[in-house]
Amino acid sequence: MARIATVVFASLAVGLWAQQAPQKDAARIKVVPRAITTSKPELQRGPGDRVYLDEQGDVIAEGATLPDGRPFTFRIKKRVHIKPQITSALRPGSAGYEYNFSVANGSGAQQWIQLFWIDVNGSIDARMAPPYWRVYNIRPMPPQTNRVYIGRQAKDDDSTGRLTAGSSTGPFTLASSWSPGLVRAQFVGYREPPSSTDKQENYESFAGNMSDWLREAINSELTQDRNSVTAYTIGPKVKPGTPGVQAVRSELQESARNAIFSLPERKEMMALASMTNESELRDGLRALHASSSGLSSQFYSALLTYLP
Repeated sequence: MARIATVVFASLAVGLWAQQAPQKDAARIKVVPRAITTSKPELQRGPGDRVYLDEQGDVIAEGATLPDGRPFTFRIKKRVHIKPQITSALRPGSAGYEYNFSVANGSGAQQWIQLFWIDVNGSIDARMAPPYWRVYNIRPMPPQTNRVYIGRQAKDDDSTGRLTAGSSTGPFTLASSWSPGLVRAQFVGYREPPSSTDKQENYESFAGNMSDWLREAINSELTQDRNSVTAYTIGPKVKPGTPGVQAVRSELQESARNAIFSLPERKEMMALASMTNESELRDGLRALHASSSGLSSQFYSALLTYLP
């Protein structure tokens, strides 16, 4: 507080001096007002504070103590014990494309998929979900991304149609005037809420002692982006009217930086992205498509729609 008062007093003093200075010096005096801001104080880390993930990917947080002073460790199960797989099928429409997604939870998953979202570009003109699911929110994320949230529409104790290990569901349909490209999807598994007596899970209502740093570090590990599993698919991506060659080269350049593709394939993408001749670009895409499978095959097939 004393520092702020000193700064304010100094600013007033400069202003008064400027007003009383001789007129001949007025041209050389420039008083620039400064906004006084206060930064958020840095959280103090306790001597034993430590947050990390164990071999299963769950949160381990050390440094808290029970009311009697004994050390306490939190073990918080994350919602990432799933094996999401998503595929996309395109169908041209009167004003763009219809994107039909199928979602599966691979064998060996320990949780069933409760929620997922797809980051697409542009507007969504229509949407449809299979039974027990719904598109319940579309969140704008500037400058042009929309995050489409799709969740299970059933009570947690209703096991009918759950997306458990080895099962699949669909189609989830989105219609958009934006053309296809590689988009990201993130999936969240279901876990039982911790009981009121489970101290290892209930860090928010912990009755012992823990630093604000430790609490914030735990929260950071449980944010949407960190408490979900990422996959990629084909969805609305490219603005209507974008020239085909431009769209293809841009998608190839961006995707060549994505580690979901193998290094040799990424090198081929970069080499193809340098081509400006439409015919050569088309032939190169066809060659890649012929030797690919899975997501790569879907990706090249989508790019070929720009170069009929």
